[in-house]
Amino acid sequence: MKQATPLFCLFAALWASAPAQAQSEVDAALDRIDAALPTEERLDALRAAMAQNPNNLDVVFEYAQLCMQREQYAEAAQAYEHMLSLAPNLDRVKLELSLAYIQTGRYEEARPLLEELRTRDVPERVRENIDILLTRIEQATRTHFVSGALTTGLNYDSNVNSAPSSGQVLVLDTLLNLTPDSQAQGDWQAFASGTLNHQYRPTPGGNFDWRSSATVFRTQQDTVDALNLQLLVAQTGPVWRFNKGRTQLDVTGGYTHVGLGGHNYLRQPSIESGLEQAISPALRLRASVRREFRDFVNSPTVSTFEDRRGHASQGRLAAFYALSPQALLDVQLTLRHEEARAEQYSIFQINPQIGLTYQWDNGIFGRGQLGYRDFNYEQEDPFISQRTRHDREKSVGLTLGRSFEHGITLTAGYEYRDTQSNLTNYEFDNHRFSTVIGWQF
Repeated sequence: MKQATPLFCLFAALWASAPAQAQSEVDAALDRIDAALPTEERLDALRAAMAQNPNNLDVVFEYAQLCMQREQYAEAAQAYEHMLSLAPNLDRVKLELSLAYIQTGRYEEARPLLEELRTRDVPERVRENIDILLTRIEQATRTHFVSGALTTGLNYDSNVNSAPSSGQVLVLDTLLNLTPDSQAQGDWQAFASGTLNHQYRPTPGGNFDWRSSATVFRTQQDTVDALNLQLLVAQTGPVWRFNKGRTQLDVTGGYTHVGLGGHNYLRQPSIESGLEQAISPALRLRASVRREFRDFVNSPTVSTFEDRRGHASQGRLAAFYALSPQALLDVQLTLRHEEARAEQYSIFQINPQIGLTYQWDNGIFGRGQLGYRDFNYEQEDPFISQRTRHDREKSVGLTLGRSFEHGITLTAGYEYRDTQSNLTNYEFDNHRFSTVIGWQF
């Protein structure tokens, strides 16, 4: 039998709770649904049959099922309502009607139907699925949603200061040996972060939200204190949904403040807009554009940070494909152009990336990721070389974790980065090992 909605299959056992006579009438209709194609011609034929005999429950039910398959939920609801006016004890029809109400945003009408069905003598699995729908209604009818996360962990980097692999540095096109304290250093890093999200939906079940979030992130190096990072990110903006939720448009204004080594490093307002489209239940596409206004601040020991002041423009295309209920494949392509006060810091980047996430039934999950970055600088740095810098970075990452009750997650990860450059100063590699514990609420 063709199913009306994905949720419908969860409630097949509920049919048995209908009275025997009414159930037999419905079962007779089910035998013919397999041969019925959800075409406009078939719907026209059923409408004609309903006009001749509006009390034929078999015909009305088949018509409602085809409407559900064609996502004509309002018409399906009218048909189910008519059936219940003729036979008020059809529990399966009440279930179908509640699903049609949910699809059309009529949550307060769906709620009493589900609450009534929950009192019936039905299998526990069916009762659990009804509870899921009632929870969905409760969430959809709220106007304020608050969530967040707290994480902490420990990293180890084999080359935390990104020192050249050759042990030499280029100055005025001349190679000089690095002193021992300037060569690659391994270091431990402890980190912690907190995120708070708020979503405001003026109309329960509506197609407009206002979303805001704030994240605080902080690291502490064991020995290289100059790399201690303090990060604050805040963003807010509207979200619109169209085409029955398949299309989403969002606009986000943001502000990022970065501290490095205990001093101000970067103040960055930004604006971003994204468009997301569900192509099918398994495939989702997203495109976004972003503009950043970058204000770098010199530190007591570095007088060149301000040379990086300027703007950045970024575009990103992403595809997310569900290979199975457990496996999600994501592919992204990012193009980024950074304009700086000093031309030697202006850069164009190309960054393709592919990742695979897999979720096992016991709460264990894993993710593998491959990435590539191509950096093209727009002008040479005369202090370093007469050649214009060009870098290429390859990366691979693997994360394994497990989810527990109460939103707790434990993960362990490994990432390897290998950066090649036409200038010795910027050739390096790094191994990073991470352990993280997180709590989502």
